[in-house]
Amino acid sequence: MKINLLLAFSLLSVSLFSQKEHNFVSTGQQKLFINPSFAGSSKGLNIQTLASYNYTFSTYAGADYSIKSFAMALTNNSNHSGSGVYRSNQTDLSLAYKVKLNSKLTLIPSLQASYFERKVDAAKIDYETLMRIDRIYETSMPIPYIEYYPVSAVKKNVSFSSGLLLDINKKMTFGIAVYDISQPDRGLLETQKMSLSQIYHISGILFTEKKVQLQPYSVLKLQRNATRYYEVGTYTSYKAISLHTGFRNQISYNYKDITTIRSRRGDFLVGFSITYKKIKFGYTITPFDRYNRNNELFFSANLFNKDKSAQRNLMIN
Repeated sequence: MKINLLLAFSLLSVSLFSQKEHNFVSTGQQKLFINPSFAGSSKGLNIQTLASYNYTFSTYAGADYSIKSFAMALTNNSNHSGSGVYRSNQTDLSLAYKVKLNSKLTLIPSLQASYFERKVDAAKIDYETLMRIDRIYETSMPIPYIEYYPVSAVKKNVSFSSGLLLDINKKMTFGIAVYDISQPDRGLLETQKMSLSQIYHISGILFTEKKVQLQPYSVLKLQRNATRYYEVGTYTSYKAISLHTGFRNQISYNYKDITTIRSRRGDFLVGFSITYKKIKFGYTITPFDRYNRNNELFFSANLFNKDKSAQRNLMIN
């Protein structure tokens, strides 16, 4: 029973666990969460923080800085769920290099090294957490009758990822990021290789000379054994205020047959941000997600930058 209990939490964490444990809905407020090639995309020192709560509590913090064509970033992502039953922490170091193809095109390849740690402590299990496992993991175990065993396990490992970004005249970006190329062991009970995950994204900025600017974007995330989704949305900005609206749809398919793709659940999201000089803060929510509503607060600051242009979402300044 002890092993079964730990296995249940391990499978729960697998359902949550990707290269980054939590898929934040504030897309664009944490560029490095999407693609490590965004390191150094804003002039000066860029700082980003993000906190999210649904049935788990997740935080993200990062800083990136560029010197001429080179850029580096240091980020951290943590996730707590099940009243502390499951905890994870991941630290990423990213390096990027800007290659000027011509006056309008810039290509930015990047590499990322990650250290992650995961921990399950079944001594902290409670009834609500047991019910959560029952919904996520279809098991024949008598979940409501599992005893409170003091079972725990820890997994530590490293991972390597890469990204590529194409910027067109600072008005449009195309990017791809491939995470966990090294496919590290992620299992808490036994060896279990982490599958590759891929993120494809495109974004643009419209009406740059007008009072109201639109910044549409699209993001597609694919993983073999975890959350897959596509998201489309836009940032509508007027002076210091920006409104974020979008739609995210989780998808499922047999990785050997892409024609089996199916929609699982769609969520509308809405948020706002306010920019004061080089500081931005805001809030994003999925208001119609009855069971898994995301509430996210974010803050970012751009320091040591003499450029007077405002911060952009999913774009290179």
